Amino acid sequence: GAGLSHSPRSASLIAHTIHYTDIFFLQSQDPSTKVIVLGLTPRGEKSSFAQPSIWTGALDLINSSVKHRIEQNTDSKYANVVFQPCTEPFLRVSDARGREIRETAMPDGLHPQGPDGFEAMGKCLVDGVAKAERVLP
Repeated sequence: GAGLSHSPRSASLIAHTIHYTDIFFLQSQDPSTKVIVLGLTPRGEKSSFAQPSIWTGALDLINSSVKHRIEQNTDSKYANVVFQPCTEPFLRVSDARGREIRETAMPDGLHPQGPDGFEAMGKCLVDGVAKAERVLP
């Protein structure tokens, strides 16, 4: 949380770390494994669910760096890897307040909780599986 930075260097380091820890391990076990990397979810601030928040820039930078590393990499290790964004299932548009995190999905503005939170996370996962089935061999 507190370590998030708006620095492109930090985002690149996070993207690099994801590759070498999770993707490399999974593919070392079975190179044909399809890997779905889920994007970071939105984050509110204190008692506000409004989006964008002070965290949005850093989260967007990390998500775009990870997505770029996966989609633009020609290394064969990325052949079975897709990136699935996970922001939209957690948001709604309010006429009065604009875009905001659905409080029923993330009551604390950070952690998916309860039926709505798990449904939003499930939608993200199902969409990722569908993308993997369409895109990957």
